[in-house]
Amino acid sequence: KDVVVTLCLDRSTVCAFDKTLAPFETAYVMRSLSRLLDTINVAFSPSSRLPPNRDEIISIVRTMNTELGAVSFDQRMLKVISNNVSKAIKAFTAKSEELVSYSNDAKQVSAAPTQAQKT
Repeated sequence: KDVVVTLCLDRSTVCAFDKTLAPFETAYVMRSLSRLLDTINVAFSPSSRLPPNRDEIISIVRTMNTELGAVSFDQRMLKVISNNVSKAIKAFTAKSEELVSYSNDAKQVSAAPTQAQKT
């Protein structure tokens, strides 16, 4: 209790405390982003042109939920980790767009589906 009161009363102590924790915070934020992107990279296997299945999507969402839940007590960290989740969603979107075929064969609509349209 005394430490908390001291931190609240002495701003320089708070700054020193924040500076001490900064490297750990940076490491945590980077590891959080890594966990988020890893689940997306697993879902979009380079050897497959198939979109992620239901279980992979659930895994991605659970990872996002876990990362946000771990910092929900600290509004500043929640904002930082929310930015990581945003980056993960952008990565998911980019990888999803890579699966879309833009060839002329995929665009035709006058006959039966072509092989490009089926994949």
